[in-house]
Amino acid sequence: MVNTRNYTPLQRRALNMVWTAAGRYDFEPMFLAFLPDGQPDFYMNSVIGYVYKWLDATIITRLFDSFSDATLRDVYDGLLWVALENCVYEKELPYRPVLSELRVSCAKLFFEQEQIKTRAQWLMQSSLVYTMQSARWKKVLGKTVLLSPRKKKLFAELSFDGSMDTNAIRERILDIYGRYFHFRLKKKLPSFTLRLNSVFTKFLPSRLERNEVFTLGRDIKEENIRMYKPVHEREFSLPGEEERIRSYIEDCFGKPLYSPSESAQLEHLLCTDNHFYCHIYFTAGEKKRYSVKRTANCQSY
Repeated sequence: MVNTRNYTPLQRRALNMVWTAAGRYDFEPMFLAFLPDGQPDFYMNSVIGYVYKWLDATIITRLFDSFSDATLRDVYDGLLWVALENCVYEKELPYRPVLSELRVSCAKLFFEQEQIKTRAQWLMQSSLVYTMQSARWKKVLGKTVLLSPRKKKLFAELSFDGSMDTNAIRERILDIYGRYFHFRLKKKLPSFTLRLNSVFTKFLPSRLERNEVFTLGRDIKEENIRMYKPVHEREFSLPGEEERIRSYIEDCFGKPLYSPSESAQLEHLLCTDNHFYCHIYFTAGEKKRYSVKRTANCQSY
């Protein structure tokens, strides 16, 4: 029997949705799905349950674990769920015809959420995961899907059908990640670094969260966030140089809008490819207030 003592009421609701779809109650799923307002996502939690119903859970768990420490873990997670959703939907549909209506409702909700995004959320919308999700739900609603040739090819490859078994899914997704992201399986080593979670995932109309908080717990503090730079940059950095630069920028342009950890996550998401070595500074232009102390015998030079 699974101990749900550490789960909140909403998390327990999500867990029950997964269990009901799976037809069993003796496991803790790796993921739970929630809407932006924190409510459980009924359709996607059902999809998670169908994965445990139709596929080999041990192989799928090991597959997710194989890139759990990867820099692009959130991208790998998200794209794999795009593929799994289509696969288990096709497997379950003949036994649960109402699933097609639930899928359409989920697609509509995805685009309804776009209407209430904040400016910051629109900024995050360029994510590859978002693009693939958007394409999937447009297709479900019979809308035209416009993608670049490369993304169109990726989307087609992520359309796993219901005839695929677990081993075929594993081999195909690893092949896709190898060709598109140069991902290769490697032996698991103890991890001594704190991985940054993608800030984008919190802005998706519906998000799948790894169920780590209930088994491992989290204690992520700003001082534990580190910006990892290439060796040739670190070798020539002076003690306190980054702090002096940050202070200079703040004096010139105003106080930052985001905390160091939030800024680090934004840079992790946005500073890629040719912009890998860049930093981003968000500010509203509000200047720091300085206290001026009057002293005697002041002279001007």
